[in-house]
Amino acid sequence: MATYTPEPREYELMVLLSPELGEEALETEMNRISDQITGTGAEIIRSKSTTPWGRRRLAYPIQNYQDAFYVLYSVSSQPGQLDPFERDLKLNTNVIRYLLIRQEKAQALEDEPAPEAADEETEEPGTEAEPEADAVADDAEAAEADATEDAADAPADEGSDEDQT
Repeated sequence: MATYTPEPREYELMVLLSPELGEEALETEMNRISDQITGTGAEIIRSKSTTPWGRRRLAYPIQNYQDAFYVLYSVSSQPGQLDPFERDLKLNTNVIRYLLIRQEKAQALEDEPAPEAADEETEEPGTEAEPEADAVADDAEAAEADATEDAADAPADEGSDEDQT
């Protein structure tokens, strides 16, 4: 009988690490978390611990800390495969807080630039944008001229203040 293997899903993991960690301890802790993720059979797509992340001020104190090191991981894993990893994160004393969410397919694709946007940026300025802008300006001037001609041709209102004085 055939077994059903679900398709891997993409997850996003944000981990807040203690600000008391030194440079080496921080790298060790990040490697430890990465090893735990890959130990569950999941694949790390990318991790980011520098700009705009890194050490940042917290919005409110967590466990009496005002700052924390932010580390963001994008992970691809089978459903339910990260449950033992989450248990380990809860027990880790260097982890202040974490959040593991499943990304929707549309959100996962937003990170990559669209091919049309890349083509527009490489286009030389002034090739097509200026004629369109000139055409719009010419249309606006023509419409304004028509409006002033129509106003001059229109009969004066008998009840206007100018006629009464």
